[in-house]
Amino acid sequence: MTELATSANATPRLAGRDETLEQVCRAATTPGRSLVVVTGPTGIGRSSVLDRARERLTTNGVRTLTVPVLPSERDRPHALITRICDELDATGEHDPHERLESVLQRQTDPLVIFLDDLQWADSDSLRALARQPASAVTFVCAHHTTTTQTLPPLPSVELVRLHPLQPHETSLMIAGLLQAKPTPTMTEALHQGSAGIPAVIRLAIDGYRRVGSLRIVDRTAYLVPITQPPAPSPRHPGFDSLRRLGTTAWPVLKALAVLHPLGESAPALIATATGISEIDVEHILTGLDADELLYARPWRFRTPLLATCLTACLGPYERHELARIAVTALWDGTATCEDPRFLPEQLVNAGTLVDPDRAGTTLLQHGTAAIVDDEYFATRWLEAAAERVTDPQQRANALFLHAVACGYHADFAAANDSINTVITSYTDHLAPEAVQETQIVRLIGLGATGDRRALHEIADYRYHALLGDDADQIIGRAFALCFIDRWAEAETLLDTTRQIWSTGNDSAITYGNSIAFGASMVRGNPRAYFDLVADVEGHCPLFAEQRHQPGLLNAMARTLLLMGEATRADELMATHNLAPEHQMTATRALQASAAGRWDDALTLARLSLATGSTLGHLLCHTVVCRDMATILTARGAINAARDMIDSARIAETCLPHLLALAEADLEHALGNHSRARLLLDDGLSTAEEQGVVIGTDDLWLRIAMHNLATGAHADASDAVTELKQLAERLGTGRAHRNHLLAAAIVQDDYTAAGEAISIARDRGQKPEIADTLMYLLQHTMGTPTLMREAYDLYGEMDALLQRAHLRRLMREQGVAVPGRSVTNSENERLLASLVADGLTNRELATVLGTTEKNVEARLSRLFQRTGYRTRVELASAILTGEYRPA
Repeated sequence: MTELATSANATPRLAGRDETLEQVCRAATTPGRSLVVVTGPTGIGRSSVLDRARERLTTNGVRTLTVPVLPSERDRPHALITRICDELDATGEHDPHERLESVLQRQTDPLVIFLDDLQWADSDSLRALARQPASAVTFVCAHHTTTTQTLPPLPSVELVRLHPLQPHETSLMIAGLLQAKPTPTMTEALHQGSAGIPAVIRLAIDGYRRVGSLRIVDRTAYLVPITQPPAPSPRHPGFDSLRRLGTTAWPVLKALAVLHPLGESAPALIATATGISEIDVEHILTGLDADELLYARPWRFRTPLLATCLTACLGPYERHELARIAVTALWDGTATCEDPRFLPEQLVNAGTLVDPDRAGTTLLQHGTAAIVDDEYFATRWLEAAAERVTDPQQRANALFLHAVACGYHADFAAANDSINTVITSYTDHLAPEAVQETQIVRLIGLGATGDRRALHEIADYRYHALLGDDADQIIGRAFALCFIDRWAEAETLLDTTRQIWSTGNDSAITYGNSIAFGASMVRGNPRAYFDLVADVEGHCPLFAEQRHQPGLLNAMARTLLLMGEATRADELMATHNLAPEHQMTATRALQASAAGRWDDALTLARLSLATGSTLGHLLCHTVVCRDMATILTARGAINAARDMIDSARIAETCLPHLLALAEADLEHALGNHSRARLLLDDGLSTAEEQGVVIGTDDLWLRIAMHNLATGAHADASDAVTELKQLAERLGTGRAHRNHLLAAAIVQDDYTAAGEAISIARDRGQKPEIADTLMYLLQHTMGTPTLMREAYDLYGEMDALLQRAHLRRLMREQGVAVPGRSVTNSENERLLASLVADGLTNRELATVLGTTEKNVEARLSRLFQRTGYRTRVELASAILTGEYRPA
């Protein structure tokens, strides 16, 4: 489901350089063109262009030779041309210029000699190359921008300047490197931070990968909202060109990476840190400006991400000392800084080199203020504050806030570390409500990190070791019971102890009501949950602790969506104007899924899984994965849907029977009908074992259809009876629709069919309406008008698989299929998606309802039209966005 990014095996495309490569290759093979110079600032990709040009020319049968340019020979006259002559086995003349001219004239077949980093060449060799006479030899060189002015303006010399990537080219480059499509937010962050410089993009991607901020979900790349700054390996080759700038420039660059926010004060502080005079520091910075690395006065980096990445090259002493210098300058007033993050960040880095009490108090203040809006920095500053402050009350507060901030931003492992410290030493310094909240965060963390053993121990016999009074311990045990799917026990526990926890502290009352009614809903009594929603909408004091309302209202909205009550969830969120922070992402994903806005649903669901926010609400995690799998299956991403289901099962999320429906539909699409039926039966058995009812009506509807398809009419009728009882018990619109739909198809009841359609329309959920019509149409209970309506609805959701099935039904029933060009495009897109997903020809034939021979013919046409030679190439093109359907 979620993975850290890994580098791709295939060589990525050189994004944004197609025209440049054409120009270089054309110039290199143009008669009379003796020197082609590729220019541009550091990191722009000169070497990459030379490498690709050499590959292309070699492939086209042009003879090539690569001669390295050595910085150590920069001050040795004629060093480069002497080595070129040696490579060409030139003998005879003693004068280097004559020797070069002679050996070049002896070359009769076209030859292209590649010289990278020509700026390191000695000046005599550079002039000799520029003024060489016409011959069959062309030199293709990479040369730094600032030194190309020494080249004479001759017709035999062609300059090719590389420009920064455009945003769409940055996106293409990222996709090629990761073999995953970056989100627009990720592309924007990397493009702006790198100014379109490819080397900086590579550095940042490596840095984000190393700190775990770059995640891939469903072949989509994300920088998670709690984004730790990139920290590439200090040995990354992207730093090599900077190290070669000189033994004094390198430490100045690293120091500037930390101190540049201090503006005009930075050069003097860099001099103090490096031991280089301020005059020399200014001279070095001026040279770096000429190299297009910096902007001058105040000195700052042209690419902000380069500054961030450079800090990864600091040793421990350098990091601490630079931070100490910065903090001291700010505290004594010799420097100022407009960035509010700078001081607390340097307080973290300075460690014990600055006053710990003053540092701790400042960090606690900044960390507290940043909890909601500044995610990564809030947790970082609060953790450091807890280490610095010496007052027990302050330390308890810092640890508590750090745990809450980590839980708020889904870093549950870090939250548990702080909570364990609080439990061990500081509970006496927390208010009762804070103790309860600490305990809840810990329990959520245990569930999110998969520590089910600890949850079982708490649920069974260790609950008396929980924090707080009797009410707190009851709530803690109830939480643990729900997380391990023992909903009946949780419901009974809270019901029999209501007189205890309902008179406890505000947090106990708030959480107790929420869990009690949630358990009732899962157990098949949603009316109590609806009463709770009504009470909250009427501002009833069931939520005694008002500050918990946003989070718990969010949980209630997700629960309503699970019950199929999307309209009520929308009303609840609209009434309370719930903010779209990342904890709400999963809820909004479920809303979009129910409404048929499937592009939005996938985007939001992937983001919620990338951040890990759903793991704090395991029931929501199950439903998000289920809905994603359903959408992916409908769009022909069969194996991606399977991966989503498997990852949810591995995470041991709550109510696993909810996944059975999506997995059964997937197996049914592949023609594995027996496997699909087994999954449905297992889902019902699991629900029965856990004593839960919610979601079982969907399973019974599928079982009724399966029984009917296999000729087991009596069993199908029994399933209709089960659905009737469930509809009466649950009272939800979805349960009634499922019963009526099954009754219509199994009992050939057209009245029930009309009522099922009516309920679906009243509920206003586009996928539900389309599926209701599809069920009836598959059993010849629809009309051409309903068929076209379902076809249009599936089209709005881009449900390619259902559209393809409906087209077959239309042809079988003599209904015209609208839009031939659209049909052709959809057929190709579905086929391409299934191929990219790794399906065999036999599986393709089953999914598409055709023969393997037909599949082979369609694949041939697809590859012929697109120019891709293999399935791997096609899959890569789909991932990067290069593939365009007909």
